[in-house]
Amino acid sequence: MLDSFGPDVLVSHYKFLTNDIVKYLSQSKVSLALNTTGATQAELIGIENLIDQGVDLKFGFSNDFKFNTKSDPNRKFKIHRLLPAADLFLAKAPRKPKEIVGVLGVDVTQEMEEIVNSKKPHHLMSLSTGSNGFDFNTNLAELSEILSFYSKILICGDHRLFSSQLFFDACLNAHSLEVLPTEESKPAWAEFLEVIFEEPPEGEDASDMTSKIKNQILKNHTPFNRSAKMLKLLGDNESAEKMEKMRNEVVMQP
Repeated sequence: MLDSFGPDVLVSHYKFLTNDIVKYLSQSKVSLALNTTGATQAELIGIENLIDQGVDLKFGFSNDFKFNTKSDPNRKFKIHRLLPAADLFLAKAPRKPKEIVGVLGVDVTQEMEEIVNSKKPHHLMSLSTGSNGFDFNTNLAELSEILSFYSKILICGDHRLFSSQLFFDACLNAHSLEVLPTEESKPAWAEFLEVIFEEPPEGEDASDMTSKIKNQILKNHTPFNRSAKMLKLLGDNESAEKMEKMRNEVVMQP
């Protein structure tokens, strides 16, 4: 299949690399940019061994904003941070919200239990198929259609959840959004906000923060931004500029 397209670079997640793909890459001029999100230290060593097998590994990239890109100075390849973005192309279903709170998580947290005990109408939704104690399981594709069903969306969990694509999608599509980080991840939540959002200029009216947050996401955290950064990492600045221009034309138009 790769021969049919003749790419210069293959972009993939490390979990999807098969022995056949590794063999092909080691015998071709096709380079590799690899998503290493979630990789353990042992798996990173295995990825590093691809270089010894003749694979032209350009770099790795992680969606995890907590990943320390300088954690191993002796690593043979560099890992960059490439944050998730809002998916602007999934189907959306704007509607008048029901007076129900949509609570999203992976595991049942203390914050979720307090919501259940409050007796307020709610749905507990899990983003993991193996979790117990939830009303139903869901995924990002389904959420794009149901976020606007709820009067409020609550995201409960650690940084792996509140710094994921879910957060950016919910900012754009939920009627109201609140993040309830676990006690241990509260410092990470504060750090995440500092990383992704710009402080409003001193003296600027901060009354409509919802619109300001949405505008910052549309400006800085879209698939166009993510693609442009990837292209820059690959050294294709010309295509990166075209991608940024496309973002301005498609996303930032009035």
